[in-house]
Amino acid sequence: MMSLSKLLPHEMHRLPQGNLVRWVEMHSDDLATMTFHHAAQHAMNLGRRQEMTPMGELAPDDAGILPDFWILHTARCGSTLVAQMLGADSRNWVLSEPTMTGQIIRYNRTSAESRDRQLRWTMNAGAPPEESSRRYVVKADWTGLLCPELFVYYQDRPGLIVYREPLEQLVSLLRKPSDWMQHPEGRQLFNDILEEEAPAISESTEWMAWLIGVTMKNAAELAGQRLRPLNYSEIPQGVVNELEIAINESIPASLRERMMEIAKVDIKSRSAKNPFRADTAEKQAAITPRMKQAVDRYARPWFEKLESIRLGLRADQAAS
Repeated sequence: MMSLSKLLPHEMHRLPQGNLVRWVEMHSDDLATMTFHHAAQHAMNLGRRQEMTPMGELAPDDAGILPDFWILHTARCGSTLVAQMLGADSRNWVLSEPTMTGQIIRYNRTSAESRDRQLRWTMNAGAPPEESSRRYVVKADWTGLLCPELFVYYQDRPGLIVYREPLEQLVSLLRKPSDWMQHPEGRQLFNDILEEEAPAISESTEWMAWLIGVTMKNAAELAGQRLRPLNYSEIPQGVVNELEIAINESIPASLRERMMEIAKVDIKSRSAKNPFRADTAEKQAAITPRMKQAVDRYARPWFEKLESIRLGLRADQAAS
């Protein structure tokens, strides 16, 4: 299929006089191979069309289009590769972590109704061009599994929930925290959003283990026949297998090959010299007793429940 382009809402700018939305013209080929943020930066570097519009004018009541397929994840678990594998199918319109969803959750704390209106508008505006018949795929950011108020958007929608051994996640997050995690204000904001009792935000190991536990708990509550749990250890082959079940559609051999080819390109350097390789052993070697204690307290029970659901689904599939 030919590449499509559309003016998409990229990010929200918070200003004293009101919030503005930056729109950027993006192409489907870039969206298929990059995260949403990088695709927007790439488009701006090329001088593609941009607009700025007041946020208050952009929440129509008829914003009814929701994604056809979700990729949810517990962070640092291979979900970006999963999104790019789906991007190998030209019938998909893939948005990998659209920026504004997380911004709305973090910064619009006026009311649940206001956030819902803006979130629905954002998802509606991110949909593929009307003249296309492409499947609308969204990989959510961390807020996708952190905030239960988002779960209503996943109802009756197929998708994948990507996760991995929580100790390995914790090693990755402690080495390179997300931007908002590096500041006490960002951590406190998420504590306020989640409204759950959390460890002290100054205790990075415990606090991050707790956050992983929240995502694992929510993932276990959502996982099932429609939202299929996918362990990092199953990537890349498991992506193809579980996708077929989730969408109830056979994937042609030629598309399977293209999807598997994506795993031969390092998604960060975009180089075939560094193909995807599981880093389980390297992460396991970095685990400390303190990390293990924190994960056992906050995340281990939910990880084991999620694994039980996954293994049960695999057994049912093998028996059918």
